[in-house]
Amino acid sequence: MTKSGPRIDAVLRLPATRELHERLFMCCSTNTWKKFQEVDIEQKAIVVEVVVAVIVVVVVTEVVVIVVVVLAAVVAVIVVVVVMVVVVAVVVVVVVVVVLVVVVVAVVVIVVVVVVVEEVVVVVVVVVVVVVLVVVIVLVVVVAAAAVVLVVPNK
Repeated sequence: MTKSGPRIDAVLRLPATRELHERLFMCCSTNTWKKFQEVDIEQKAIVVEVVVAVIVVVVVTEVVVIVVVVLAAVVAVIVVVVVMVVVVAVVVVVVVVVVLVVVVVAVVVIVVVVVVVEEVVVVVVVVVVVVVLVVVIVLVVVVAAAAVVLVVPNK
């Protein structure tokens, strides 16, 4: 067993590049830059590029979704006086479409990361980030839809 404990040992037994895992985990557990420098420069570059690409995709997706939801809510509140039923239907459709788009983008990001990077640690981090992002976006959409529905006066 390594100094770091049984969890790291379980990861090290995976068929992925065992040496890279050992070096990265040693670096993470001892916090020494020297250990990290021993890792292949190409391997570090690949991991960094993929992580940066995923973060950019996730942030852009989140910003686009939030802007769409806010615009839908603003338009709904402006138009609510004229056509109440149509506005509620449009908001429901927008909510459904936004949630579907977010889920599809999340699945695509996860698949791309799993295919491109075979590093277990990076894949797990990306999956966790994407799942948290999807939950946050769904909550934003639900809150915006609820706000619009509450603004529509009941007859």
